Amino acid sequence: MEAVIGGGMLNGAVDLLIQHLASPEVRTFFKCHKLDDGLLVKLIGTLNAVSELLGDAEEKQLIKPDVKNWLDEVKDAVYETEDLLDEIGYEAQRLKFEGDSQTSMDHVWNFLSSKLNLLSKKEKETEEKLKKIFEKLERAVRHKGDLRPIQGIAGGKPLTEKKGPLLDEFHVYGRDADKEAIMELLKMDRENGPKLVAIPVVGLGGVGKTTLAHTVYNDRRVEQMFQLKAWVWVAEQFDVSRVIKDMLKEVNAKIIANKEADELLKEALEGKKVFLVLDNVCSIDYNEWHKLLLSLQDVEKGSKIIVTTHSENVAKAIETVIPPHPVDGITDEECWFLFANHAFGGVNSTAESQVEELGREIVSKCKGLPLAARTLGGVFHSKTDYKEWEMIAKSSM
Repeated sequence: MEAVIGGGMLNGAVDLLIQHLASPEVRTFFKCHKLDDGLLVKLIGTLNAVSELLGDAEEKQLIKPDVKNWLDEVKDAVYETEDLLDEIGYEAQRLKFEGDSQTSMDHVWNFLSSKLNLLSKKEKETEEKLKKIFEKLERAVRHKGDLRPIQGIAGGKPLTEKKGPLLDEFHVYGRDADKEAIMELLKMDRENGPKLVAIPVVGLGGVGKTTLAHTVYNDRRVEQMFQLKAWVWVAEQFDVSRVIKDMLKEVNAKIIANKEADELLKEALEGKKVFLVLDNVCSIDYNEWHKLLLSLQDVEKGSKIIVTTHSENVAKAIETVIPPHPVDGITDEECWFLFANHAFGGVNSTAESQVEELGREIVSKCKGLPLAARTLGGVFHSKTDYKEWEMIAKSSM
């Protein structure tokens, strides 16, 4: 995660998790394994309740340490659920495709049941893990304090769409030069170079690496340069198996019985010029990275992969023929425009003119970090009382 845990980033993960839980594959898995589907329904409901609180938590985390701790607890529970349900979803899809040759639903269920007879011990373990996760999330909802439900967040949700991340292009400041520099790197294709070139995008947490990658990913020129594109949010641990499965989902590749995920990915991308984004890679083992490259070895020459990271070590581990692209902070003026957009809904408003001097003083504390400017803008949103602004500005934020 970034240095400041954005409610928007976590909200995107929660939304993906809810979609995963509600998928036919997971429901089939629960039915066939005779797991408590009531637990599944309760877990989805609890995640929805958590999701509605994340927008308010994002605004308050900078001035309330308890809220930051609350977000950390929710994040841990979300990661645990993601890991467990990724395994469930993959296994459910594998069994489904193995059962496709059956001629009726009764045969399908008989087939699935025969496959699952040996899994009773794992069933109990899965259910126990889900119960513990549910209890952790339910506890978070009970101990929400003064957090209030908000539908959506100030900064918008990160990408959960198949076509890649959603982004408010009109409110991206100070990244035109960085974007064009990366576009030039995407065009680069050295005659004796490798088929697939990695482009590390490196910068401090909150500096806007993900936003920059979004603007590139959504650029029309990318559609013209590449045949396929995929976006994978990696988070704290680089798990090559999970990354490959997420890529398969992005390119709509089918799970086929008796075939490993890496082989399926290799077949799905073979002979195609691809553009991949691995977002927020915090650490990486070279062997894991090498395994991923093996799955991508049959892509067409000129394929590119952007890796966003705050770690110089990650950048060195994945570097091929292109040096890392550093992402620096934006100017105070650009920070002010970003802050004002979230605090007032735009610059030059009546509310903005009353507190501009104090607002610019607050923005100077952002040190050029767009995430800080956006988050602080959310904290001050709809607050028009100068004394209230002054009190928050003088706090230990």
